[in-house]
Amino acid sequence: DKINPNNPYAHSKYLAEQICEFYSREFGVNVTVIRPFNVYGAGQRDVFLIPTIINQVKSRSIGTIQVMDLSPRRDYVYIDDLVDALVLSIEDKNKFTVYNIGSGISISVQDIIEVIQNELNTNKPVKTEDKLRKNEIPDVIANISKAKEELKWEPKISFDEGIKRIIYNN
Repeated sequence: DKINPNNPYAHSKYLAEQICEFYSREFGVNVTVIRPFNVYGAGQRDVFLIPTIINQVKSRSIGTIQVMDLSPRRDYVYIDDLVDALVLSIEDKNKFTVYNIGSGISISVQDIIEVIQNELNTNKPVKTEDKLRKNEIPDVIANISKAKEELKWEPKISFDEGIKRIIYNN
């Protein structure tokens, strides 16, 4: 898709890529930009969505899972898959290139809750604030075809497997 940052954070990342591209072109330096999508894995801070949901599902004192909105869909990539892509990119000889690193699949907040509850064998009710964030993009999917072709990389860990690793390795 055409790059069209819709908030200051996204715009700052795009500007950083443009600086890298300029530097590569002007000074002949090889630059590889990795765009990791929603990274998750064991040890992630509790302020992030997946650990928050896992903690609510596991907690005996919390009877209802609470989230802002069930509908946003994001592309989640397990940390080990991101590390594999980073290692492969070290040898990249392109003057300037950008790789999207994700799973190529989008998963909703509702889906995340279902996967976690299924794994922990619970059926807690879910309460949503139906609160959309400003400039929310409803469905984000990484096009990982370039990383597959040029880096010979693709994710190995499914979302369900990643959730199991988080639950049983913490």
